[in-house]
Amino acid sequence: MIPYQIFFINYFNQNYLDQSVGSATKDTYILFPELFNGLTTSFNPFIHIANPAGGSINIFIYGIGAATIFALIFLCFKFGISVFEKFLITIGISGILLTYFIQYIYWVDALDFRLLCPFTFPLWLVLFKKMFALFSLKTYAIAFLSLASGLLFTMLSKGNYLKNRKGAEEFLTSEGLKDKPILFYVKDVENLEEIQLAELLSTVSPDIDLTFKAKDTLKKNTLTPHKVLQKFKIDRNKYQ
Repeated sequence: MIPYQIFFINYFNQNYLDQSVGSATKDTYILFPELFNGLTTSFNPFIHIANPAGGSINIFIYGIGAATIFALIFLCFKFGISVFEKFLITIGISGILLTYFIQYIYWVDALDFRLLCPFTFPLWLVLFKKMFALFSLKTYAIAFLSLASGLLFTMLSKGNYLKNRKGAEEFLTSEGLKDKPILFYVKDVENLEEIQLAELLSTVSPDIDLTFKAKDTLKKNTLTPHKVLQKFKIDRNKYQ
């Protein structure tokens, strides 16, 4: 950790730790539902993300994940756990708890499949071992259905990336900013659409930084989501 801080973190920002530690702003009433959402989507073998707009589909998604967690607990109590399984469960639960509690002192993204999968993976191993003892080769059907659902959603969420990137390149060229440092103004770092727009622009001009200061919008090299979307239209996909 210390070499990583010296040779990587400090290279870009020597005050990073001082600025980051203690920067958490979320309360328990926000963090706990996020933990529930993250766990249930992580333990859903078919869909690992909920609909941000909400709706009844999320009840189905969370329900499958909750049922999977219940099945893991039930099978462990019914058939017992070996020493190695205890080791895997300890690693998984400890990682999840530490990831949750660190949010009280350090700002991180909402807990989801991407952040929790390193710690849910050992728990999945225990679950599949228990299920294999019960259902034998039929257990592989879950893995097959998981891959099939992943492929389906990949196809459904396929966006016209090249078209969007071409539009971004034409926009930056017309603004004379293609090869210049750019500031991109966002009000809220958790606004996914604005961050994705900045990421799209960064594929054309990597020298782009986020700014949260409204006064920076007066600078010629500062872009705002409103200004960008006025000039070119993004090809969106409703499944993304």
